[in-house]
Amino acid sequence: MQDYTITTEIASTPPHLSTKKRINAFDNARGLLVIFYVVQSCVGAISGLVVPTWFGHNWGNVEEGAATFLRMGLLDVGPSAFYFVLGLTCVLAFQSRLKHMPKKQAYKEHAYRYLTLMGIVAIVYVGQAIFAGAGHLFGAMHAIAVTGALVTPFLNMKKWTRLIAAVVILGLFWIFNEQIIGILTTQDFALDGGFAICVGYLGITLLATFLSELYLENIWHYALSLIPLVGLCVYLNFFETFIEIDSFYVIMTGFVVTCVIFLIYAVFDKYILKGKPIPIIAALGKSLLLFFFLKTILGLVISAIVGDAIEGLATSDIRYRAIVWGTAFASLALLAIMGYIFEKKNIVVKL
Repeated sequence: MQDYTITTEIASTPPHLSTKKRINAFDNARGLLVIFYVVQSCVGAISGLVVPTWFGHNWGNVEEGAATFLRMGLLDVGPSAFYFVLGLTCVLAFQSRLKHMPKKQAYKEHAYRYLTLMGIVAIVYVGQAIFAGAGHLFGAMHAIAVTGALVTPFLNMKKWTRLIAAVVILGLFWIFNEQIIGILTTQDFALDGGFAICVGYLGITLLATFLSELYLENIWHYALSLIPLVGLCVYLNFFETFIEIDSFYVIMTGFVVTCVIFLIYAVFDKYILKGKPIPIIAALGKSLLLFFFLKTILGLVISAIVGDAIEGLATSDIRYRAIVWGTAFASLALLAIMGYIFEKKNIVVKL
């Protein structure tokens, strides 16, 4: 299959921001997200692992002091961060495809990519159910595939049209959150899966496509656009959902946190990195979906192997700590080796 990596100049790219620097900035961010998710897999897959409340999955856990202001742990930001990064590049990738093929074919390529991903993940989860006796009917990877496919009709729209669509979708998801969750999923809270949450994910992905274009125009235009988003985050935290936390609160708060973190990174990239790629990390970012898929497989392997190894051990046991930390470092070492190979061989894999 021919790969259409974003390496050509795009007409909408402002002249003062070179394509190469733009790609490097986004690839670095995507690579850092891969590392974050691998760490998350190591933490989440090991049953009984004790982590600080500010780090783990602790949405709404006010009594135990989970991220006192946000009332959620760092790992709860993960899903929103992924769709933010997806939104940063999906429109640019589509524009790049248009330079190689007709518009209709470009739409098909994008949609087929995510539908194929859904099929691959379904096979993995079915295999898990058969051989391990447990599995997911609809997991995080399925949500990514569905959301990626749903973005397709919006890819060639103007940025302001995409902004309006994002506001409408997120507004409906906010107002009718309970009804949407009730109709589309049987789970009360389904960040990891369920068609319902894909409505919210579609909204923040479209919002990220708008923010991406502002960033390409001027980093400070992007910074100013975060003011109303931060205001919404403050409102959600102090006025709207002080006790009850729903899925809109979590994905929107996570999205705003990600936007702010990306702004800090963007300033660092502009004035320190000077638009240069971070060795190995940028290589990981170029094949984001591949490494996210491998992260899913890694989580299943860790859960099956390491989970049995630490069963019955106290968390204070030195063997427990050695296994846990050894697993984490081994996973990151494997990731670094793959990133190094991908970088040296200039490998880019698009699932």
